[in-house]
Amino acid sequence: MPKPKTEEDAWYIPESAFTKKAANEALKELSNQVNNGVKGRDFLIENELKIIKGHLYLAYLAEHKKEFGKEDDDLRDEFCRFLRTEAYVSH
Repeated sequence: MPKPKTEEDAWYIPESAFTKKAANEALKELSNQVNNGVKGRDFLIENELKIIKGHLYLAYLAEHKKEFGKEDDDLRDEFCRFLRTEAYVSH
């Protein structure tokens, strides 16, 4: 994905960022906001949701490959579409 050249450009999240650890940290942040409230109207949950979604794509792809010996091509295409159209930092 292209690197941002200006502040307005999309800051794409690399595939390597969608780890189990990152997903758990995102879940913790979301849980904190749900259970402890938010301060004012400025709450961003989109980035956490994207990390969780990306991790779940990769986890399913890995499980499918392990179980069937090959990748789920349709879901891989969907994941690539997610990377191109949704996996960028909201700021």
